[in-house]
Amino acid sequence: MTKIISVSDHVYGMLSRLKGGRSFSKMLEELAERDVGRGDIGKLRPFFGSLSKMNLASRLKYIKKRRSEFGSRRLK
Repeated sequence: MTKIISVSDHVYGMLSRLKGGRSFSKMLEELAERDVGRGDIGKLRPFFGSLSKMNLASRLKYIKKRRSEFGSRRLK
């Protein structure tokens, strides 16, 4: 479905320069996905798969150990 939006000439010029060879829809979609807000999972996509399963298991073990040590130190 197509929607019509209105923007100032200044904003249109800025968007036109940003879009390059892409359509306005594609360019706006990419901007929306990239800049949705804090905590947006899209910002984490570049890091998906950056840890091997072995490395991840080792890190989780380390975190679990440190959490348990932190709790016992707090109670003393």
